[in-house]
Amino acid sequence: MSLDFQSFARELREVQSSQSDLTNAENRRLKSREDRLSLSVCTVCHEPFSLLFNKRLVCMQCALGVCRHCAHFDTSSLLWTCTKCQNYRCQTKRTGGWISGQ
Repeated sequence: MSLDFQSFARELREVQSSQSDLTNAENRRLKSREDRLSLSVCTVCHEPFSLLFNKRLVCMQCALGVCRHCAHFDTSSLLWTCTKCQNYRCQTKRTGGWISGQ
């Protein structure tokens, strides 16, 4: 089990780190690979999901699987957001990027 988890986590980190400078076709391929990996492990902390103790939640913005430790519950919309998307939203709100759409 730990060997599978380590390989999933390593593969997920590789996918996330290499997405920045790729063509659209490569991006789509890596995105589908990341989607498949997020069914098994958290995309933020890379912990494997289980039915009882580490349940999979879906981020409302990026639609990837995250665990409860790496998610933030939005009380206004009653939806979960991963910490990466939540930090991005806070930064965009602080800098005024939401006005220009950046």
